[in-house]
Amino acid sequence: MLLRAAARQVHGDWHEAVASHHAHARSRPGPSKGPAWLPLGLCLFLLSAGMMLIWAASYALGHAIARSTSYPGLVLAAFHLIGLGLAFGLMVATRRYIAATRA
Repeated sequence: MLLRAAARQVHGDWHEAVASHHAHARSRPGPSKGPAWLPLGLCLFLLSAGMMLIWAASYALGHAIARSTSYPGLVLAAFHLIGLGLAFGLMVATRRYIAATRA
């Protein structure tokens, strides 16, 4: 599907394609969907704090469970990855509330 979409918009050379992309990207941004009273820096801080909290809770839960298993390193690594996945999932879920969106 991606190749078909790219094949429909054939440009002369690489520079034309980049210029067309930049013109499109600059022409269509809209405001973020987050509250206007919340500054961008605070949004990023809250997102970072939330991600760290989710990861730390998952890591602490992994430590608690790893004590009672025969493979503590494997359990701790699994919970570490689960925490990172959940934290980055939060980042993806909230991206429209922080960054500018397409109209």
